[in-house]
Amino acid sequence: MHNWYRLDNAAIVFPSVSGRNNSSVFRFAVVLKEKVNPVSLQKAVNVVMPRFPMFTVRLRQGIFWNYLDENRHPLKIKKEINPPCEPISNQDDGYSLRILYHRYRISIEMFHALTDGGGAIELLKTLVYYYFLIEGYELDHENKILLAKDAISRDELEDSFSANYTPIYAESTSSPASYHLKGVRLEDSDASTISGVTSGSQLNQVAKSYGGSITAYLASLLLMSIYQTRKSEKAQKKPIVIAVPVNLRPVFGSKTLKNFFTVVNVGAYMNDEITLKDLVPQIQEMLLQKTSKSNLQSAINHNVNFERNLASKFVPLFVKKLAVRIGFGYLSERRKTITLTNLGRMDLPKEMLALIEHAEIFAYPTQQSPMACGLISCGDKLTISFIKNIVDTDVPQYFFSHLASQEALDVFVYSNGIEERFEENLQKETTRPESD
Repeated sequence: MHNWYRLDNAAIVFPSVSGRNNSSVFRFAVVLKEKVNPVSLQKAVNVVMPRFPMFTVRLRQGIFWNYLDENRHPLKIKKEINPPCEPISNQDDGYSLRILYHRYRISIEMFHALTDGGGAIELLKTLVYYYFLIEGYELDHENKILLAKDAISRDELEDSFSANYTPIYAESTSSPASYHLKGVRLEDSDASTISGVTSGSQLNQVAKSYGGSITAYLASLLLMSIYQTRKSEKAQKKPIVIAVPVNLRPVFGSKTLKNFFTVVNVGAYMNDEITLKDLVPQIQEMLLQKTSKSNLQSAINHNVNFERNLASKFVPLFVKKLAVRIGFGYLSERRKTITLTNLGRMDLPKEMLALIEHAEIFAYPTQQSPMACGLISCGDKLTISFIKNIVDTDVPQYFFSHLASQEALDVFVYSNGIEERFEENLQKETTRPESD
């Protein structure tokens, strides 16, 4: 493999904006039908990771840019004991990813500078496939798995932003600041999660009845959930905005395992008269317009122009970091209320699907956007997961209650119980005797 890699166009942002309140770490996981064998999982990691050299790296600081350098340390699995999506940059082994296990769950946590959901999902699929092989299962990969014995394709290492850049003017328009969720912050870098598992096919039928896709319907339900639970605040005065990451690979024919995504914003000025039947077709139309190839091409051009502008200036890395932070705060954080990430369906061989209960995806909350939502399907089981760094549970409670009571969907809801632990700690602090 190469000794080092340049950060791709999207990746240059994350080292500059990450910190305790914005880890830029996302998690993909599968929940198996049998308990995880850590010995087999470590063996699978040892087999699989040489196939993904773009991930077996450590982040380095250069004079002008960060870069990724080959990491020769063994990658060790860890038992999951901490909340999901904690900052990852200070690991002793230097890796920008973690592979975790807990009872029935296998998780991969990735620093966003390495890849996006489209790249991480391929690593998870391959890892779980070899885990099952080592456990003694005979599986047909059905050409849906990147095999460890296969040669690494040049396409997988491509910076698809640069490859699909066209030197034309990319217009950028300003948008008003959105409504931001407030709440009691959890301690340190704690994150609580609330997930619901339901039938993907049944949810698709519900979405169609409103005139939209699953993404359009759930984005609309998020808008409604935030408004109805927070309308006494500024949610009545500012737009509620859903940031939706878009996988650019199918649009531009890319096979890269690096970052290749953009984000489109959809939203509305909410009031008591607006219903879901009003919202879903409007959000569907916004998504169709903003994810057209011409609009996505403009987004690529704008991002690459910004990077090349910075690259043309021979200024130290800390100055570029400041410019990136300012741009991120103004163009991203200021304009969104919450992120909704839809990874779609995990394309797995049928024999693998029979061994997996369901999948999970957790994005990461930030300082100004303290809650994020992700969805992923495995077979017909669609998992919708909220992750948040605030105690408040009103938005996900309204969201899942609507699916169950108003849409008559069977939704299995579970959480990691951080709120309960937070309340216990709070009670201990308030009942602690005063010192002399």
